[in-house]
Amino acid sequence: MYKVFAAHDRERVEVVGFAIRPHDDGASDEEKKSVEKNLEHFVDISQAGLDETAQRINAMGVHVLVDLCGLHANGTRIYTIFARRPAAVQIAYMAFAASTGAEYMTHLTSDRTTSPPELRSIYQEALLLLPGSYHVNSHPLRFPDLLESRPASGVEGPGDAGRLAARKTAGLPSAPGQVLFCSYNQFFKIDRSVLEAWAQLLREVPNASLVLVKFLFHAQAERRLKGQLAQLGADPSRLLFAKKLPTVQHLQRSGLMDLHLDTRLQSGHTTTVDALWSGLPVLVWPARSMV
Repeated sequence: MYKVFAAHDRERVEVVGFAIRPHDDGASDEEKKSVEKNLEHFVDISQAGLDETAQRINAMGVHVLVDLCGLHANGTRIYTIFARRPAAVQIAYMAFAASTGAEYMTHLTSDRTTSPPELRSIYQEALLLLPGSYHVNSHPLRFPDLLESRPASGVEGPGDAGRLAARKTAGLPSAPGQVLFCSYNQFFKIDRSVLEAWAQLLREVPNASLVLVKFLFHAQAERRLKGQLAQLGADPSRLLFAKKLPTVQHLQRSGLMDLHLDTRLQSGHTTTVDALWSGLPVLVWPARSMV
């Protein structure tokens, strides 16, 4: 959404931004200033009460209120505000691509692939289907040189030495011929069928490791995931947990992997965009819907 705010027709639209957190750790100070510059009003509601926030939005005369956070990121706070109906039109966009199931959300912005028109009846919201993809991102503007700076890929090939050296620097397995699978999805997206598929991969590709990103409660999750893989006959020592990094370092490290494994019940979103933009192919589960 980095440049979307600036693209609005100011003859027709006045754009107000409400910040539910004091700042985004993944954005630079320059990017934060750019976002604020492209808004007519920037309002920090991170410390305000729910009733106060809803009343303030309504008092500002907001006609269309758009959620960019989703149910899984500060969702309880966000949707408690939306439930007070501070605006006449309330739209879910970007962060959660399935129906919210909330009768106070009037619209969902999506596309024909993510939300097939023939499945409209299962959505609580009216669908606003964009051409192409509904998903926007700022990677071309924020990281234009990323792909050019990526070490040449391939388990064996002319770029292998530089790539293995980069893996070693990043704290990743760097033996020749080493295959690195990865998944950047949060742990709540991992179900039994995913674990069984991962275990099969590790059993059948003996020179492979699987890299996940550490999230909250990662120590407990690490023990449980390793234990489950061991029960499924896979070597738990080949399941690795990488430190969560700022976006640019994360993308650079992502380019050192070989294949991103998507999850089944809820597929990747920003994580998939990150993987693809770093030049990493993504293996997905075919399904009728994103969630």
